[in-house]
Amino acid sequence: MVEMTDTDRKTILDAVNKRRRDFAKNYRIANMNEMTYDVGFEKIAEGIPCQTQANDYMVVCYSNDRGWKSILEVRGYFEDEPTRNLMIPVQTKFGCVSLKESCYGPTCPVTARCVVGPQNVFQNRDFKGGWPGTKCPSDRDDTDGLCTLKN
Repeated sequence: MVEMTDTDRKTILDAVNKRRRDFAKNYRIANMNEMTYDVGFEKIAEGIPCQTQANDYMVVCYSNDRGWKSILEVRGYFEDEPTRNLMIPVQTKFGCVSLKESCYGPTCPVTARCVVGPQNVFQNRDFKGGWPGTKCPSDRDDTDGLCTLKN
């Protein structure tokens, strides 16, 4: 695995949350949670064999030579499956790793993967329409369109 630095983690977290906020505003998603970076999920992502699909969380795989940095480069929300899976409103945390050498996953070569949770499947009912931040879970408040944990 390629070592993720704290700077890498903050960069990817900020990019994911900006994309989620923009997505919520553009598509009027009222319950988009802010994500946190979870080093525990990063450790899970490190230990997943390439052919394995997870049952307790989503595994998002990237197949280009930029690894997890490809998250920073995607322009649209629906251009690729990994980005779509990071836009599920009820997700609250993720962790990513880049592989030193790619391996062959279920459908393509894998150069990086992220573990995302707590949902393990995409469900339309997870999307609540309305003004962003107006249908946050009870433990969260609206912060400019994202549902952030209360202090």
